[in-house]
Amino acid sequence: MDTALQKFFHYLSSGLKWKIESMRQRLVFWVPPHELAVPFLKKLLDAALEQRVVTITYEAASRRERMIQPLGLYTMNGLWYCQAYCFLAEDYRVFRADRIKDLSEEADQSRRLDTTEEDIQTRILRTDDNEALELEVDLTPEGVRRCHSDLWLSQSIELREDGSGTIRTRMSASYTPWAVHFFLGLGMEANVKRPQAVRGQIQSKLQELLVQYADSNNLSMQE
Repeated sequence: MDTALQKFFHYLSSGLKWKIESMRQRLVFWVPPHELAVPFLKKLLDAALEQRVVTITYEAASRRERMIQPLGLYTMNGLWYCQAYCFLAEDYRVFRADRIKDLSEEADQSRRLDTTEEDIQTRILRTDDNEALELEVDLTPEGVRRCHSDLWLSQSIELREDGSGTIRTRMSASYTPWAVHFFLGLGMEANVKRPQAVRGQIQSKLQELLVQYADSNNLSMQE
Protein backbone atom coordinates (compact mmCIF):
# COMPACT_ATOMS: atom_id res chain seq x y z
CA MET A 1 0.00 0.00 0.00
CA ASP A 2 2.86 2.37 0.83
CA THR A 3 4.45 1.67 -2.56
CA ALA A 4 1.19 2.40 -4.36
CA LEU A 5 0.75 5.67 -2.48
CA GLN A 6 4.32 6.71 -3.31
CA LYS A 7 3.68 6.10 -7.02
CA PHE A 8 0.45 8.08 -6.82
CA PHE A 9 2.25 10.92 -5.02
CA HIS A 10 4.95 10.95 -7.73
CA TYR A 11 2.43 11.96 -10.43
CA LEU A 12 0.83 14.82 -8.47
CA SER A 13 1.52 18.42 -9.38
CA SER A 14 4.17 20.26 -7.39
CA GLY A 15 1.46 22.45 -5.81
CA LEU A 16 -0.48 19.46 -4.50
CA LYS A 17 2.72 17.82 -3.26
CA TRP A 18 3.56 20.98 -1.30
CA LYS A 19 0.07 21.06 0.27
CA ILE A 20 0.28 17.40 1.31
CA GLU A 21 3.74 17.83 2.79
CA SER A 22 2.58 20.92 4.69
CA MET A 23 -0.47 19.05 5.97
CA ARG A 24 1.72 16.18 7.24
CA GLN A 25 3.57 18.67 9.45
CA ARG A 26 0.39 20.20 10.89
CA LEU A 27 -2.07 17.31 11.16
CA VAL A 28 -1.25 14.31 13.34
CA PHE A 29 -3.37 11.21 13.98
CA TRP A 30 -2.33 9.74 17.29
CA VAL A 31 -3.61 6.54 18.94
CA PRO A 32 -2.45 6.05 22.54
CA PRO A 33 -0.25 2.94 22.59
CA HIS A 34 -0.92 0.01 24.89
CA GLU A 35 2.03 -1.80 26.44
CA LEU A 36 0.38 -5.17 25.77
CA ALA A 37 2.15 -7.91 23.83
CA VAL A 38 0.26 -9.53 20.95
CA PRO A 39 2.73 -12.26 19.88
CA PHE A 40 0.15 -14.31 17.98
CA LEU A 41 -1.31 -11.53 15.84
CA LYS A 42 0.33 -12.75 12.63
CA LYS A 43 -0.72 -16.36 13.25
CA LEU A 44 -4.29 -15.23 13.88
CA LEU A 45 -4.29 -13.30 10.61
CA ASP A 46 -2.80 -16.27 8.73
CA ALA A 47 -5.47 -18.57 10.20
CA ALA A 48 -8.19 -16.11 9.18
CA LEU A 49 -6.86 -15.82 5.62
CA GLU A 50 -6.52 -19.59 5.20
CA GLN A 51 -9.68 -20.37 7.21
CA ARG A 52 -7.76 -22.71 9.52
CA VAL A 53 -8.83 -24.03 12.92
CA VAL A 54 -6.46 -23.28 15.80
CA THR A 55 -6.33 -24.00 19.51
CA ILE A 56 -5.65 -21.06 21.81
CA THR A 57 -4.99 -20.65 25.49
CA TYR A 58 -7.16 -17.70 26.44
CA GLU A 59 -6.90 -15.73 29.66
CA ALA A 60 -9.97 -13.82 30.85
CA ALA A 61 -11.55 -14.46 34.25
CA SER A 62 -9.73 -17.80 34.10
CA ARG A 63 -7.28 -19.45 31.72
CA ARG A 64 -8.60 -22.20 29.47
CA GLU A 65 -8.11 -23.75 26.05
CA ARG A 66 -10.48 -23.02 23.21
CA MET A 67 -10.63 -24.29 19.66
CA ILE A 68 -11.52 -21.44 17.31
CA GLN A 69 -11.66 -20.57 13.63
CA PRO A 70 -10.60 -16.91 13.20
CA LEU A 71 -12.58 -14.84 10.71
CA GLY A 72 -10.63 -11.62 10.90
CA LEU A 73 -9.03 -8.92 13.03
CA TYR A 74 -9.88 -5.36 13.88
CA THR A 75 -8.44 -2.73 16.18
CA MET A 76 -10.40 -0.42 18.47
CA ASN A 77 -9.07 2.06 21.04
CA GLY A 78 -5.54 0.75 20.55
CA LEU A 79 -6.42 -2.90 21.21
CA TRP A 80 -6.58 -5.81 18.76
CA TYR A 81 -9.64 -8.06 18.59
CA CYS A 82 -10.18 -11.35 16.77
CA GLN A 83 -13.66 -12.29 15.57
CA ALA A 84 -13.87 -16.09 15.46
CA TYR A 85 -16.14 -19.11 15.68
CA CYS A 86 -15.61 -20.83 19.04
CA PHE A 87 -16.20 -24.58 18.96
CA LEU A 88 -16.45 -24.69 22.76
CA ALA A 89 -19.30 -22.15 22.86
CA GLU A 90 -20.63 -23.37 19.49
CA ASP A 91 -21.11 -19.73 18.52
CA TYR A 92 -19.23 -16.68 17.27
CA ARG A 93 -17.14 -14.82 19.84
CA VAL A 94 -14.74 -11.85 19.99
CA PHE A 95 -11.33 -12.45 21.58
CA ARG A 96 -8.81 -9.86 22.76
CA ALA A 97 -5.59 -10.71 20.94
CA ASP A 98 -3.37 -9.74 23.88
CA ARG A 99 -5.17 -12.28 26.10
CA ILE A 100 -4.17 -15.17 23.86
CA LYS A 101 -1.23 -16.76 25.67
CA ASP A 102 -0.58 -19.67 23.32
CA LEU A 103 -1.70 -20.74 19.84
CA SER A 104 -1.23 -23.90 17.82
CA GLU A 105 -2.76 -25.08 14.57
CA GLU A 106 -4.98 -28.13 14.65
CA ALA A 107 -3.68 -31.08 12.62
CA ASP A 108 -7.26 -32.25 12.01
CA GLN A 109 -9.12 -29.59 10.03
CA SER A 110 -12.29 -31.63 9.54
CA ARG A 111 -14.28 -29.29 11.82
CA ARG A 112 -13.48 -26.26 9.70
CA LEU A 113 -16.48 -24.15 8.70
CA ASP A 114 -17.01 -23.05 5.13
CA THR A 115 -17.45 -19.29 5.35
CA THR A 116 -18.10 -16.91 2.47
CA GLU A 117 -16.60 -13.44 2.14
CA GLU A 118 -20.06 -12.00 2.81
CA ASP A 119 -20.28 -13.98 6.08
CA ILE A 120 -16.88 -12.69 7.15
CA GLN A 121 -17.66 -9.05 6.36
CA THR A 122 -21.00 -9.29 8.16
CA ARG A 123 -19.40 -10.68 11.31
CA ILE A 124 -16.45 -8.29 11.45
CA LEU A 125 -18.00 -5.02 10.33
CA ARG A 126 -21.33 -5.07 12.16
CA THR A 127 -23.04 -6.72 15.10
CA ASP A 128 -25.53 -9.48 14.39
CA ASP A 129 -28.96 -8.12 15.41
CA ASN A 130 -29.92 -11.50 16.85
CA GLU A 131 -27.02 -11.35 19.33
CA ALA A 132 -26.96 -7.61 20.06
CA LEU A 133 -27.88 -6.10 23.42
CA GLU A 134 -29.67 -2.78 23.86
CA LEU A 135 -27.37 -0.31 25.61
CA GLU A 136 -28.98 2.67 27.35
CA VAL A 137 -27.00 4.95 29.65
CA ASP A 138 -27.98 8.29 31.22
CA LEU A 139 -25.10 10.76 31.42
CA THR A 140 -24.42 13.95 33.34
CA PRO A 141 -22.78 16.80 31.37
CA GLU A 142 -19.39 15.54 32.63
CA GLY A 143 -20.33 12.01 31.59
CA VAL A 144 -21.15 13.29 28.11
CA ARG A 145 -17.76 14.99 27.85
CA ARG A 146 -15.94 11.85 28.94
CA CYS A 147 -17.91 9.57 26.61
CA HIS A 148 -17.12 11.87 23.68
CA SER A 149 -13.51 10.65 24.00
CA ASP A 150 -14.67 7.20 22.85
CA LEU A 151 -15.34 7.17 19.10
CA TRP A 152 -17.97 4.42 19.21
CA LEU A 153 -19.96 5.85 22.13
CA SER A 154 -19.76 9.44 20.87
CA GLN A 155 -21.81 8.50 17.81
CA SER A 156 -24.75 7.37 19.95
CA ILE A 157 -25.12 10.25 22.44
CA GLU A 158 -28.45 12.07 22.41
CA LEU A 159 -27.84 15.51 23.93
CA ARG A 160 -30.24 17.54 26.08
CA GLU A 161 -30.31 21.30 26.47
CA ASP A 162 -28.63 21.24 29.89
CA GLY A 163 -25.60 19.37 28.47
CA SER A 164 -26.57 15.97 29.83
CA GLY A 165 -27.44 13.13 27.50
CA THR A 166 -28.35 9.51 26.90
CA ILE A 167 -26.53 6.78 25.02
CA ARG A 168 -28.82 4.52 23.01
CA THR A 169 -27.19 1.92 20.80
CA ARG A 170 -26.72 -1.81 20.30
CA MET A 171 -23.64 -3.72 21.34
CA SER A 172 -22.31 -7.24 21.04
CA ALA A 173 -22.73 -9.35 24.18
CA SER A 174 -18.97 -9.95 24.05
CA TYR A 175 -18.43 -6.24 24.91
CA THR A 176 -20.11 -6.67 28.32
CA PRO A 177 -16.86 -6.84 30.37
CA TRP A 178 -15.56 -3.71 28.61
CA ALA A 179 -18.83 -1.82 29.21
CA VAL A 180 -18.84 -2.79 32.91
CA HIS A 181 -15.28 -1.51 33.37
CA PHE A 182 -15.82 1.68 31.35
CA PHE A 183 -19.07 2.86 32.94
CA LEU A 184 -17.99 1.83 36.43
CA GLY A 185 -15.01 4.14 35.93
CA LEU A 186 -17.37 7.05 35.24
CA GLY A 187 -18.83 6.76 38.74
CA MET A 188 -21.81 9.08 39.34
CA GLU A 189 -21.47 10.57 35.85
CA ALA A 190 -23.19 7.55 34.24
CA ASN A 191 -26.23 5.45 35.07
CA VAL A 192 -26.58 2.26 33.02
CA LYS A 193 -30.26 1.48 32.48
CA ARG A 194 -29.76 -1.58 30.30
CA PRO A 195 -28.76 -4.23 29.48
CA GLN A 196 -29.32 -5.89 32.83
CA ALA A 197 -26.14 -7.94 32.33
CA VAL A 198 -24.03 -4.76 32.49
CA ARG A 199 -26.09 -3.12 35.24
CA GLY A 200 -26.01 -6.28 37.38
CA GLN A 201 -22.26 -6.71 37.07
CA ILE A 202 -21.67 -3.07 38.00
CA GLN A 203 -23.78 -3.60 41.13
CA SER A 204 -21.72 -6.68 42.02
CA LYS A 205 -18.45 -4.79 41.51
CA LEU A 206 -19.66 -1.96 43.73
CA GLN A 207 -20.56 -4.41 46.49
CA GLU A 208 -17.09 -5.96 46.24
CA LEU A 209 -15.50 -2.51 46.43
CA LEU A 210 -17.60 -1.66 49.48
CA VAL A 211 -16.37 -4.79 51.25
CA GLN A 212 -12.78 -4.12 50.19
CA TYR A 213 -12.73 -0.56 51.48
CA ALA A 214 -14.71 -1.43 54.62
CA ASP A 215 -11.96 -3.93 55.48
CA SER A 216 -9.34 -1.23 54.83
CA ASN A 217 -11.10 1.12 57.29
CA ASN A 218 -11.15 -1.57 59.95
CA LEU A 219 -7.42 -2.16 59.52
CA SER A 220 -6.72 1.55 59.83
CA MET A 221 -8.70 1.79 63.06
CA GLN A 222 -6.83 -1.21 64.50
CA GLU A 223 -3.49 0.40 63.70
